[in-house]
Amino acid sequence: MTMYDYTGEIEEKSMLVEFRVKNYGCFRDEQVLSFVPVREKPLQEENIYKTGCIDIQELLFVAVVYGANGGGKSTLLSALQSMLAISLFAEESDTMYKIPVKQFLFDEESIINPTEFEIRFLHEGYQYQYGFSCTEDRILDEYLFCYAKTRRQTIFDRHYDKINDTYVYKFGKYLHGKKNTLCTLTNEKNTFLCIAAKKNNQLFSVWSKLISLSTVITKKNFPDNKTVNKNILTDKILKDRICSFFYSSDIPIKDI
Repeated sequence: MTMYDYTGEIEEKSMLVEFRVKNYGCFRDEQVLSFVPVREKPLQEENIYKTGCIDIQELLFVAVVYGANGGGKSTLLSALQSMLAISLFAEESDTMYKIPVKQFLFDEESIINPTEFEIRFLHEGYQYQYGFSCTEDRILDEYLFCYAKTRRQTIFDRHYDKINDTYVYKFGKYLHGKKNTLCTLTNEKNTFLCIAAKKNNQLFSVWSKLISLSTVITKKNFPDNKTVNKNILTDKILKDRICSFFYSSDIPIKDI
């Protein structure tokens, strides 16, 4: 089920366009991880994806983050992981649960301001823009926009009204279903997108693609060297396959 009745203007490949974060960890100001190429130096065509989108005609297949120790590389990945975790949380309100964010602590203004996340991605022929701001206690703002023929279309926009202690929602004309019910099911620590995706098939593909594009794989996802060595030495089939690989690669190792 597609979000719109007309055909998307860009190709079907799903790709991350950019990720933005502000007031998180060691980041006081907004930081951007972008896959939009900068034409300061010529790039090989095999590194570029032609999107067919008017405002974003090309994207990089790979981006590299580098810098000195303590420069924020790990924090950038941590921020992306936090956005993913928050977007996945769909439990009922739990007073003990804290949203996994950590504001910049070396600035009086930043301490009291929320953390902000935003991601842009291509999916099913459209460019989507999704973001939210939050503290560890609640989601304050959340929005999902879709760009078709360079025009921004609102799918939903959610804002916390502190004076009346309630959420104000704005919906675009393309989101169908029992929207009021979805609003009721979404508590202060849930993202509306997550709840809506689980109850409304119209948003499920957008949410699931957001999750897959936000997944971060680090060394923590893999066993340590000691465990790997133990597995190789105790699993004859695995050891034989590794030795066979060495042999086929012309590496003179017969046994481990």
